[in-house]
Amino acid sequence: MTARSLRSYPAMRAALTLLAVLATAGCERDDGGPVEVSVIGPAAVIADPARAAPTAPTAVLLGAVAQGLVRFDANGQIEPALAERWIVSEDGTSYIFRLADLHWTDGAAVTSEAVARRLRAAIARTGSHPDRGLFEVVDEIAVMTDRVIEIRLKTPRPNLLQLLAQPEMALLSGRDGTGPMRIERSTAGALLLSPIADDDPDTPPPAAWDKARMRGEPASRAVARFRRGDADLVLGGTFATLMYAQVANVPARQLRVDPAPGLFGVAALNRDGLLGDHDARVALTMALDRGDLLGRYAIRGWAPMLSLTPEQLDSATPPTQPTWGALDLAERRRIAATRVAAWRAEKPQPQLRLALPAGPGARLLFAWLRASWRGIGVDLVAVAEGEPADLALIDSVAPMDSVSWYLDRISCARGYACDPEAEAKRLLGRNARSLDDRARLLAEGEVAASEAAWFIPLARPLRWSLVSPRLSEYRENARAIHPLTALRPPRR
Repeated sequence: MTARSLRSYPAMRAALTLLAVLATAGCERDDGGPVEVSVIGPAAVIADPARAAPTAPTAVLLGAVAQGLVRFDANGQIEPALAERWIVSEDGTSYIFRLADLHWTDGAAVTSEAVARRLRAAIARTGSHPDRGLFEVVDEIAVMTDRVIEIRLKTPRPNLLQLLAQPEMALLSGRDGTGPMRIERSTAGALLLSPIADDDPDTPPPAAWDKARMRGEPASRAVARFRRGDADLVLGGTFATLMYAQVANVPARQLRVDPAPGLFGVAALNRDGLLGDHDARVALTMALDRGDLLGRYAIRGWAPMLSLTPEQLDSATPPTQPTWGALDLAERRRIAATRVAAWRAEKPQPQLRLALPAGPGARLLFAWLRASWRGIGVDLVAVAEGEPADLALIDSVAPMDSVSWYLDRISCARGYACDPEAEAKRLLGRNARSLDDRARLLAEGEVAASEAAWFIPLARPLRWSLVSPRLSEYRENARAIHPLTALRPPRR
């Protein structure tokens, strides 16, 4: 973080200075106790993700006490969960899962009928899953035996397991999951989580070393707790809260950044005024110096983006690069200013409203965007998320390695202004009967969406954590999901 960044916000500077005072190191804790985890956000609660999209703390809790058919391991790879194994048909339209011999925490057996019923609710059109549109490919969830279910698809979907492994797909029976952990007790806003013991009477009860104590709390408190040595792990960090970690002078090796692909940029919410003009929209994106933006956050591992997708993925062609990408910044800004001036020749100076989350990092982003666009004749004002706006920030980690998710995330179905051709190709690609046709249609949709410029890519999404050296098994990964059971080796 640069000195200029802090000087821009006196109130923020004072708050961060106070944090630095509060975060002075304290005494070391007993290394044999539970892993102390703070997740940035509100208090974690057990809530059915089919009814309400989970907050970051609730997603971490659900990942500990409940699970779907599969889950992500510490490296972000698929591993068994409710399903102990599975097979995929040769044509990719049938996934058959054999359930493990598990019980809900109330003692009831996990049956395929119960799992199928909960899966149907999780992917229903009326559910709260943020990517429920991607599950429209599911034709049927069939019960084959007490421990075998089949998910039948309308068209092949090689990335289905990645979607099924998301925390939003954790299945509950009431407020009970299947582990791998359970809530042992709740005290002073913290939840003590303990591994679920097996039925073998000779197996000793879980030791403190195997447990975790987690809490949801504001970023300032989480960072201060870590800096004092009272927390081993802080999860849920984004660009908006990064400065709290930086001002606390956390050692660089303990500030860890996930190599998470996804979307971080500005999307149009309407077609009014300036945004209805294609050349003006392109002017907004070409006027931005993304390297300068990321330099102001001073964090290694955060990469700028000019294209909609980070790589080719399952498209037939590589990501579309902007035609202006080879121009130097001065020329780009000259062209952008000319285009805006042409638009406003008989119109008042355009003013755009940008909806942003709270946090010092968001205020820094707003100041940078306002200065960049003011230089080409566009005024920008910030509004809170949920208020009337012309533009909104999208900050999402991709749950799957598919261009389909990127097109869906910026689609009209999500409430954004979008390109009709890109929408048509997205839907055709979703229903394509062959993977070759799907790849071609996704490529065409990506080209159409990129050229329409309704979305302005800035960078990859930033997801950071603070990690104590005690947690030797912690791994950065592309999903930015970190199971609480995979942070340190078992103590023998």
